Formats: sequence, structure tokens, C-alpha cells
Amino acid sequence: MSQSISHHPRSQAVSGCLTTGLPRSGVRPVALSIAAALLGMVSVPAQAQETAAYESIQNPPVLQGATTDTAAAGAAQGQARVQGEAAAQDAAIAPTRTKTMSLNVGYVNTYLWNPTSGKYDRVHLRSYDARDNAPLVAPTIDVVPGTRMNITLNNNLPAENSEKCNDSITNGFHCPNTTNLHTHGLWVNPGRDDAGVPSDDIFQAIAPGHSLKYKIDIPSDHPAGTFWYHTHFHGSTALQVSSGMAGALIVRGDRQPTAQRNGDLDTLLRSTGNTQVQERVVMLQQIQYACRGADGKIKRAAAPDGATEQVRNSQPYACDDGEAAGVEDIDDFGPNGWFNSGRHTTINGTTMARFVGAVAGRMERWRIIHGGVRESINLEFRPAVLNNMPPSEIRNLSGRRLQNFINNNCTGAPLTHYRVAADGLTMANMQPATETVFQPGYRWDLMMTFPRNGYYCVIDKSVPVGGSINNTPTGTAARPAPQTLLGIVQVNGGVDMDTTAIPGYVKQQMLSLADANIFDEEMRAAVVADLNDGLKLSHFTPHATIAQSELNQPIRKMNFSIVAKDPNNIPGGGFHYYVNGKEYDKNADLTQLKLGGVQEWEISSEGASHPYHIHVNPFQIVSIIDPQGRDVSGFDAPDNSESTIDTQFRGLKGVWKDTIMIKHLRAGAEGVVHPGTYTVNIRTRYERYKGDFVMHCHILDHEDEGMMEGFRITDATNVASKYAPVPVCSTDTSDGIKFRSPYGVKNPLSIPKEGKLQTSMMLLPKR
Repeated sequence: MSQSISHHPRSQAVSGCLTTGLPRSGVRPVALSIAAALLGMVSVPAQAQETAAYESIQNPPVLQGATTDTAAAGAAQGQARVQGEAAAQDAAIAPTRTKTMSLNVGYVNTYLWNPTSGKYDRVHLRSYDARDNAPLVAPTIDVVPGTRMNITLNNNLPAENSEKCNDSITNGFHCPNTTNLHTHGLWVNPGRDDAGVPSDDIFQAIAPGHSLKYKIDIPSDHPAGTFWYHTHFHGSTALQVSSGMAGALIVRGDRQPTAQRNGDLDTLLRSTGNTQVQERVVMLQQIQYACRGADGKIKRAAAPDGATEQVRNSQPYACDDGEAAGVEDIDDFGPNGWFNSGRHTTINGTTMARFVGAVAGRMERWRIIHGGVRESINLEFRPAVLNNMPPSEIRNLSGRRLQNFINNNCTGAPLTHYRVAADGLTMANMQPATETVFQPGYRWDLMMTFPRNGYYCVIDKSVPVGGSINNTPTGTAARPAPQTLLGIVQVNGGVDMDTTAIPGYVKQQMLSLADANIFDEEMRAAVVADLNDGLKLSHFTPHATIAQSELNQPIRKMNFSIVAKDPNNIPGGGFHYYVNGKEYDKNADLTQLKLGGVQEWEISSEGASHPYHIHVNPFQIVSIIDPQGRDVSGFDAPDNSESTIDTQFRGLKGVWKDTIMIKHLRAGAEGVVHPGTYTVNIRTRYERYKGDFVMHCHILDHEDEGMMEGFRITDATNVASKYAPVPVCSTDTSDGIKFRSPYGVKNPLSIPKEGKLQTSMMLLPKR
């Protein structure tokens, strides 16, 4: 494939029809460079590396950039949100500052601790920070509402193989070195500005050796919260995200609540002289790195003599001494693929490490992001008893030794934590919980308080079968995996308290914060009253509840399904990944939505469970109906359609999110008592932004395979402002030259072989 041509029909149009960004000279793959200190670590037994070498989990580095104030008249923070149709696009609030940044995509050569082998594995992975020995997590983008993010994305990856990347491919794994940028959860323009500069445009395709400048305007009324960014080129999304190409995107706000508008939770959770609040940014990832033989197959540990092919293919990954592992295919992305790999979930690019700096009795805000591809995580915090075991020894545990440690040492009662934001959006009240489920794409902001000095286990507790991505029992008798350890928290200093005292203590601390941080006397009294009434946060929620009376569009139904390509379901025949019975088609008409529309969706899944994610506009959960016909999104009806109660939907009624698990329980599956389909009902507003975007399953290899649908929001009431001229692209055919839009807009124009055409313009909805 030519390095200046993208295969995607909705990529930006410039010379050569489709841009992959502007050519850059001197671009080379990152050279192999190994730090001498790390080279020494490869051959040193883990036990010889004392606590000083035991990695601690730090917040990811913040992406540096130049910030310029560009104060614009009428751009004051907190201006009311546009919710109607009239002139919605023109009412977008102008940015008041600009932050200019760069992301350099390329291979990073570094090491990752492997608890199974007790040494550092050498890895060669795609990264947004292509410096040797850079962290295996992308840097955090830290901004405030009203910021214009000017981000230059430089693709320094090697050239594509034309067999793996060409115009004939739509769905399935392809173009592993072509990339782009998606700001997951941001309420921003999904297309381009009037000059053609892309915003959160996932249809862009940046080929190796090219760069592209993004201009993403975060409106001044954008909610503060925890968001993230990752690659989203259709065909290589799963591979690149599994390589570690994902980072936190934090929008910080300082808007006080007033009688006219709600404020930012950040203002309430600001540290004071009497009450300290520590912040942690936590990125959870599954980096499924492997070494491959000359036949292209993954190298695995030796299986027992006489083992079946299935057993041989379920052995842990293995590499030869000194061999660098990477993520070069997604052929092992599937049920139990992650578990069988023997790899471990990373936290901010480290494995089985420790959180440091915690103080007993000090509140902490954990901004946690599931930036992985296809694993469910059920987070739990338990006091640990090490029994004179050196903390550094914990990172060497795996398999049965790890399970024994969890069973014998992580024995304290799970700590109560408080959910204060879901997918970056402040909730109506602080919800107490002892476990919190993360599906791919989820974010939860948790308020943590560690009651005593010592150590705490950060556990990934098992999720009931139907509520997990795998939808199959994970583990075997020889290698059980009911739960695993992600890391430990080391707590030093402060004032000890009993675990049962946490709820009362947290309430007292929140009241102290309100007294110090809410300036207006009447609002302070209102916030205090809310906190005393079930820890409510009603003066900090960013969106008004969508009432039945506000709906002005018919209910939209959506269903996920996977169907065997071979009607006889012969193994190896492959599958279709459907949304409403269709795979994604890059040339198909986009589903039309109406600007200013308010709509309810009814979402279900057949055969397996899938996390639903939609771009641009978040949604509010109305109900989650289980196979027994009960709404399990409240606090009254437990989700007990399996032998183990699933807690992940509890308390979600009325919560705003951008990603939600759609469950299906298969008849005959382990533990399933009431098989059948769950129906998730959500409501959403199509506000301010017109343009093209997608909805998809956030099991990212499912998205790459075609479990995605394209949408276009248009302003049907304002035809004059609805369209703008854009170039179209020509394609030589045997009948002549046919013209198509790079944005998927139909255009009947064609000319015969003998014809001539110098310029063609067509109409495209403005962004």
C-alpha cells in the first residue's frame, strides 16, 4: 500500500484523495537501545533484587505542552448547555486557552516484570511514547474545560505490508502500523473544523512515516472528569491498545456550584489544611506480548508428553533467552486467551507492583481506567498479613503460589470504598461498595481510605461467568484462577482506625471538605445537607435527568450477536460479528440521527456478553432487565440469575456513562440458573455536535471484526447550514472513473474513459 494513501473511505480528503497526514522526512523505526542497568536485571534472580528494586506504582507522566491563554468574549465557564435544535452547532462555546502537544508513535524497547519466570521480559511494543525504556503506559493528558488541544500525532512505525493493509479489507485484523487518535468519553466534535482539521475523528488513517495535526476543542461547559485516549483505526485497534497505546485524559474543573448551575466535584475534593485528599491515576491494561516462531505461531511452554493439541495451545507463552516479545497479531485474542498466556494485568505499565505514599486515615481519589482489550476486572481491597514475608517477594508469585498467598495472606474483610464518578461523570450520590467491576472502556472514580498501617492486597476478584467478557469458566484444576493479585498498597503513618469506622469517618471528612471548599454560604449549607442525606452529590452532577416527557424520537433497538460463517459451525470456519444482523460496512450509508433529538435505546445481546460503547454523547441508564423480567439496576433486586450474585449493575439506575455491559446467559453454562437475555434501556441527547461517529462493542477485537455501526447526526431543520462543499475522490474502473466521498457520502458522479474532469465538489454536512 502506498505510504501516502489510506484505505479508509472516510479519511480526510487532500491530494491523492485520502490523507494519512503530511509526509515527514527522516522518519525511521526506533533503533534498538538497551539500558545497561536493565540488561543486568535480566539474568539476576528475583530474590536477589531487594525491596529497593521492587517497583512502585507511580502516576503516569503528564504529557508536556505549551499552554497559551486565548480568552474569548462570551466564553465564561459554566455557560448553559445547548439542548435544542436551533443554531446548536453555532452555539458551541469557544476555547479560552490552547495546549499544544505531540504524541510520537513508534516501537519502544524496554522490560516488563514477569512473576511467572521471576525476571524481566524483554519487550518490543508499539507506543505513544517511542523512547527506549519509556513507561509502558501513555502519558496523561491534563487539561481544563475551555481548552483547545492541538495534538500532533507522528507515526514512526515501519511501513505496512501490502498484503496486510490494502483497500480490499474492511473488517478483521489489518494495517497493524496505521494509527489515529480517539478521545474516549469526551463530548467534542467527532469530525473536522471548517478548515478540515480533524477533532475526535476516528475515520482518520495515519500511515507510517506521516503526521497529522488534531484540533480538539473541549467546550467551556464540558464536565470535569476521568476520560482516556487510545488508538482507534478500524482493523488495528485491538492490537495497538493491547500493545499499550492508551493513556488517561483528565479534565479538571474549578467551577463552584451556584443556584443556577452545578459545580465540579474537583472543587469539593480539594485538599485543605485539615483534610487531605491524595489522587492516583490508575491505568489497567492487558499487554498480551508473545514471541513467535518461524511459522508465525506463538511460542509456548512445553506441554506434557502425549498432550492434545488443545492442551498444547493452552500452555503459557514462552520466549528464548534474550528474545524480545511483542504484539504482532490478535490470533490468540479470545476466550481464555489472556489467562492461558500467563501474562499479568499491568498498572501504569508495571506488573505486581506496590502503591506507596498512602497514609492511614487519609482519603484518596483513585481515578481508575480499564484500558485493556477484553478482560473483566472485579476490584477489591483487602488487608494483608505478610508474616515476615519481604514485600519484594510478592512479585514472584504466580499460579498456585499466588492463589495460596491470596487465600492465606489477603484475609482481611474487603474495604468499603465509595464510587463518586462513572465513566468520568459525577454520580448523584457516593455509592458504598466492597467490590467494583470494570469492563473494557469503563472508568470509576473511587474514594479510598486505608484504616491502618501495613499492607493491602489489590485483588482482581472473579466476575460471574455471564458478567465477564470471556463468558466461559476461567481456569483449570491445575491452574485455577478464581481471583488474582494486581498489586499491593503500602500504608505508613497516620492514625489507625477500625475498618468498621470507615463509613462514618468518610462522611465526616466530606463534611469537613464542604465546609472549607464551598464558598457561597447558601450553597455550602445545601451541599452539607446533601451529604448528610445519604452522601448525595446532586450539586455536582453534570447532566439533568432525561424524563419520559423529553423524548422526541422513537425507541431505537440494537442487538449484538456472533454468527458462525459456516452454517454447520465447523471449527475454524470463522464468525460474523453483527450489530442488528450486519457487519460494519465502510461504504454503507450511515444511520441518521437528529440534532436536538432525545431518544431511548433498547440494547440486547445474543449468545455472549458485550460492552456497548458510543462516541460523543453519553447516556443515562433507565433500567437493566434480567432474564427473569426484573430491573436489577437499582438496590432492591439482586442479579441472581447465576449461582453467584453479580453486583456490577447494582446502583446504576439513573447513572450517566458511555460504556455498559450487555449481558447474556447461555443455557447450560456453568452456574447459570436463569438463562436468557438482559435488556439495557438507556436515554441520550444528541446535543451541539453534528457529524459522523460510531457505536461498537468495546471488546476491541470484536470491533475490528465488524461489531460496529456508523452514525451521522444532522440538523434537518437548517438545510442552509447543513452542507458545505468538500472534494471527492476518483477511482479508476473498467468503465471509467467513478467518484466517491472520503466521508462515505453517496455521489452519483461518474465519467467515461474518454471524459475529462478537472475539479469536483459535493455537499457534506458541516462539522
